[in-house]
Amino acid sequence: MAQRKKGAAGRAGAQGRGAAAGAETIERESAASFPASDPPAWTPVTRIGAPAPRSARSASASAPRRRSRALDLRLKRVYEPAAADDGIRILVDRLWPRGLTKAEAAVDRWLRDLAPSTELRRWFGHDPARWEKFQRDYAEELKGRQDLLDSVRSLARRGRVTLLFAARDERHNDAVALRQILLA
Repeated sequence: MAQRKKGAAGRAGAQGRGAAAGAETIERESAASFPASDPPAWTPVTRIGAPAPRSARSASASAPRRRSRALDLRLKRVYEPAAADDGIRILVDRLWPRGLTKAEAAVDRWLRDLAPSTELRRWFGHDPARWEKFQRDYAEELKGRQDLLDSVRSLARRGRVTLLFAARDERHNDAVALRQILLA
């Protein structure tokens, strides 16, 4: 313990005695230039490199930090066999896939509430000409389901998540749109 204090004091001296002397000079000058009844509006520096008091830190420092780990989200047709590297398999269709048993699907979770509304799904009808508007409308619907989106993001930060869909069109379906929303 004594060596540690000695080392820290040695480093402070090695960083420059001029900096410590400069802080003392600022304190003396500020005290001399203001009368005792009118103290300075700022707090004199007593130690260089000291953290600012909690009340002086910016609001962004106290805001919750975003996790920097990337989301591991995959897409897969539910009719394809499950693989060991699928991670958590989440079905994101409103309707259960035709002709598939629960055992064959190997679904870990079925989040129907993340699927597009019945009206939007029927309107879209997997028509590529309607894809752009479908994506916008679907994103608008999901704004009210932020808690479900956050839970899927949380799972994807911890490990791989495979979003399952039943559509034949692998480029224009709700799982593709959902993945883009989750990654945004």
